[in-house]
Amino acid sequence: MIMKDLSLKLLCVLIFFFSIDLLSQETKKKELIASCCTELGRCTGSSYCTACKNCSGCKHCSKNGGSCGVCSSVSNKVYRNNYSKKKSTSFSKIAYKLKKGNTLYVSIETLNLRKEPNSKSKILERLKKDAALIYLDKTKNWIKVKVKKTGLIGYVYGKYLY
Repeated sequence: MIMKDLSLKLLCVLIFFFSIDLLSQETKKKELIASCCTELGRCTGSSYCTACKNCSGCKHCSKNGGSCGVCSSVSNKVYRNNYSKKKSTSFSKIAYKLKKGNTLYVSIETLNLRKEPNSKSKILERLKKDAALIYLDKTKNWIKVKVKKTGLIGYVYGKYLY
């Protein structure tokens, strides 16, 4: 009986020390690897921070940019972009440069592809954010496009493209 009690206590002590060891390893994993990072894993945004170029965790980097992992806790995760995103620019600034065949992207969560260039026209498809479109023509603020994924042709309001 005493032996079982002693074995149970020894087992509890071993589990306790093992769990403390695991906790200390987790703490070590969260150490920052760049001096410009705060304890929450975000860069302070200092202009001298060269380690954080193209990092989505940096205050001075694009919100949807790449991720170098410097400002996050140490991790084996790999972050990739499926395609290179251009920084969103207002459509009116780029409209005069457009040529047939240029690729445009949807800048809002959902955008209606319409049959005619007006808001009362039949909706052909609801486009998701970052959907790729091919520029065909322009009618005032409406852009005639071809959806790369489905091949449908219709009109979208230019304000919501980049």
